[in-house]
Amino acid sequence: MNDRRKTVMNQYSDGYMTVFLALSLAVLLSLILALVEGARVNAVRMRTETAGNTAVRSVLGEFHQELLRQYDLYFIDASYGTGSASVEQVQQHLQTYMSRNLESGGADFTGLSLESLTVDETRFAADDKAKALREQVYAYMSADPAGGVLSQVLTDVDIWQGLLDDGSVWEEQRREARQNLREQMETAKEKAREDYTSEERHEAEEEGDNTAEEGIREMDRFQLLPILRQVFGDLSGISGEPADHGVISKRGIHYGNALQPANSHGYPRADEALFDLYIGEKCGCYTLPLEKGRMKYQTEYILTGAESDAKCLEKIAERLLLIREAANCSYLFTDQSRMGEAEFLAAIVSLVLLSPELKDAIKIALLFAWAYLESIHDLRTLFEGGRVPLMKSSGTWQTSLLGILTPETAVRGGGTQTGLLYTEYLQALLYLEGQSVKSLRTMDIMEMDIRKTDGNRNFCMDWCLDAFSMTAAVKSRFGYEFTLTKSEGYD
Repeated sequence: MNDRRKTVMNQYSDGYMTVFLALSLAVLLSLILALVEGARVNAVRMRTETAGNTAVRSVLGEFHQELLRQYDLYFIDASYGTGSASVEQVQQHLQTYMSRNLESGGADFTGLSLESLTVDETRFAADDKAKALREQVYAYMSADPAGGVLSQVLTDVDIWQGLLDDGSVWEEQRREARQNLREQMETAKEKAREDYTSEERHEAEEEGDNTAEEGIREMDRFQLLPILRQVFGDLSGISGEPADHGVISKRGIHYGNALQPANSHGYPRADEALFDLYIGEKCGCYTLPLEKGRMKYQTEYILTGAESDAKCLEKIAERLLLIREAANCSYLFTDQSRMGEAEFLAAIVSLVLLSPELKDAIKIALLFAWAYLESIHDLRTLFEGGRVPLMKSSGTWQTSLLGILTPETAVRGGGTQTGLLYTEYLQALLYLEGQSVKSLRTMDIMEMDIRKTDGNRNFCMDWCLDAFSMTAAVKSRFGYEFTLTKSEGYD
């Protein structure tokens, strides 16, 4: 009886264990399957994120190598050297990279495929007044210790602007003084015809023509010459290379969405001077021509936008003449010694002409002619690589009053040991130039230079982007769908 009871009890126990194990196994299998499915979901999410990051980094890694080599800038050329630029090409590259990464390694477990990918926003080089270009330039130049140069440029900028404004005023006063002298001399001659004999008039006029009046007339003739001929005489050494008319500042510009990437930075006022220093580092000018460039006088082009090297140099010479004439007139009309020289010569000439009332008019005309001669001499010095002080002193004045009789030989060049170089004058002019125009013309130079290299004949800066955002839809064969949104640019 006891044995039978034990047998029955053992049978019940075995049944309990079977039920327990069956129930436990179901729970364990559910847990395992839930863990596996959770792992699959996380794997899908992780692989989607990883594939998206890899695709974005791969496209950012396709920066234009020639632009980096010549100008230290990171931009993606949306044409990829084909001459046919479009956002769709960037989008296609993103799709290719992301699809390959989704379908490689682990595809059996996640079963991922790219359903769609779109590039939503972009930031091209010309967007928002060339903000992308300027930010990269600032980041590049911030690594250099340029504080001393920046400080000097920012300190003197108001003086430079004042001289440019005053230059036009002094030039107008010079013309008025010359016209006033002509009128007074005509009046004096009419009076002399009445008061003196014909022999006395002839002697007076002949003596007058051989002195200051002849010098003033010679300066009038000299000033009618083209500005570069006044400075150089012989123009055979001036580059005549024409600019490319298909550059960004001379055509319709392509813009993106002006995307603001998360890594953009704000910069202080000194940034404009940093950009100008960058131009000085990467672009040539008359005294430091860039042989590899399309144009030799690139900085002058950025300042003027003229159609050739020669025209650019001519326009720069005109601006520098205004600055130098204003500075030289301001000094000369306060130098008592040199004012005395002009007054002495004017007194002699007026007496010889038998018209002492002409003394003041002759004196003023002589001073203006002398200041102009000194200004042309300054330009010759700058173009020869010498230094010219922004404001003159008795020791740094270079020409003599009698030089106005032979201005071609009086303009010899040769400056002082102190003062500013031609490149430093250009830096000041760059700082005064409008930001937008300066940025576009800088991109003109970049386009012209890059187009000279192999495979870049149709290169366009306004189709170069440095930031974009994308949206990718990913689907798993296990029924999961994810949408990935990313916004990236160069740090």
